[in-house]
Amino acid sequence: MANSLRFVETHVQHFFNFFHLHSMRYSRDQIMYNKFRHNWFNYIKIQHEVSDQLQQLDDKGQLIHLNYLYEYGARCKFNEQFHRIWSEYFNQHPNLSIPKCEILLNAINVHSLNVLLSNQKSMVS
Repeated sequence: MANSLRFVETHVQHFFNFFHLHSMRYSRDQIMYNKFRHNWFNYIKIQHEVSDQLQQLDDKGQLIHLNYLYEYGARCKFNEQFHRIWSEYFNQHPNLSIPKCEILLNAINVHSLNVLLSNQKSMVS
């Protein structure tokens, strides 16, 4: 029972952290709740639209998935630089230009041995 409560609590906390809504967690303000609810449903709608658009691009062979190893640093900066460099090189390409294809960058975390050992040590403690 305690593990299931911890599981739920962890996911609820992750939800509020993801949307930067720490103040909303225990709020009883109905107006704020209605605004949040409206924004949440809009977010879900946008996610479905983006998913449909990506699926259409994938069906046409215009979606490129690239995975890269990530250890540390600013991922947003890397992604911005990647897209800038990609558009410089492939701006005139008939199939690889930005208007013709979509590029999804997926970061794969690479944990160093130090990180893995420190995580194991904290789990034992």
